[in-house]
Amino acid sequence: MRPLEGVAIRDNILIEKWENMKVVMLLVPATVEHLVASANRRQLTTYGEIARSIGTHHRVVPKILWFIHDRCTKNEHSPLTAIVVRKDQSKPGPGFRDEVFPGVRDDHKDEEWKELLEQVDQFNWDSAKTNLVQVKC
Repeated sequence: MRPLEGVAIRDNILIEKWENMKVVMLLVPATVEHLVASANRRQLTTYGEIARSIGTHHRVVPKILWFIHDRCTKNEHSPLTAIVVRKDQSKPGPGFRDEVFPGVRDDHKDEEWKELLEQVDQFNWDSAKTNLVQVKC
């Protein structure tokens, strides 16, 4: 391989990742609206429901949720993304569970998740929406 070929490949990958991130960022506000509406109704929602609501593929949703979860953490909000569940299990996927409950035994994660749902239910999401969609570089 010639040296410039490697640089071009890496540059293309970086450009592709940047383009993907821009798409994710454009979908954050609509996703926050969907999550807040679900939280205000005290309802769980699925990856597929979010995808249909915002007009994307369900595999994009975890990337959007990661950003929203990060914003919740940075703003000391309850984890709004706790209401997102897998359709086949009616609970969050392993990515959420491992990220939010590191070091917690698997058989205790369901109880921890139920406590988070209580926090989400009690939080005033309408007043927090702005903080969740702001992008600070």
